[in-house]
Amino acid sequence: VDFLHKHNVCHFDVSLENFVINNPDIQEVETLFRDPQTGSIAVTKRHIRFALLGLQCKLIDFGLSSKFVAKTKSMSTVSFKTTKVCGKQFYMAPEMYHSNVENGTLVAPFDARANDIFGLAVCLFMLSVGNPPWNRAKSTDPLFVHILNGNMAHVLRAWNKEHYVDETLMNLLSSMFQYESNRVSLSAVKQHAWLALSSSSHNGN
Repeated sequence: VDFLHKHNVCHFDVSLENFVINNPDIQEVETLFRDPQTGSIAVTKRHIRFALLGLQCKLIDFGLSSKFVAKTKSMSTVSFKTTKVCGKQFYMAPEMYHSNVENGTLVAPFDARANDIFGLAVCLFMLSVGNPPWNRAKSTDPLFVHILNGNMAHVLRAWNKEHYVDETLMNLLSSMFQYESNRVSLSAVKQHAWLALSSSSHNGN
């Protein structure tokens, strides 16, 4: 996504449905147990492990994407402001709901890059927790309001899923689940401690 933005392209439909991975190495791991009385060994548990070495993840489906260009030849910078309303409801940034979605009109333009970042946050949340954080990211959705106001831990506790999200990941998600003016940039996301920890664990450190 950062690569796209550096080439003045925004995806507009960042969602789990639009990520694909190559065939990972899938291993069945057995946990063995020795009976202290008989000395016999039995398999007590089998689980699946995905080998992440060599795993590739790619973003696909650019049907809703847009390339942004300078409005005039004399302009050296590109504006990513847009009034385009599209995407899947779980992933759409709250700025898209400051509109009449039925006819596609918006009250104010928003930054298309920030919308992609919001979609990435929803993807990360769903991969971690197993379900969407809300129905729609708008002020009439109680779950969105709770999470936006810093109560993600309360929501996860109510779902009995607080063990899936540690403090570092919650900090990252909270920084991405903000209105555009306060939403973290992709460069800051890439430097976040949670990604550094994830990278270290995948490298076996």
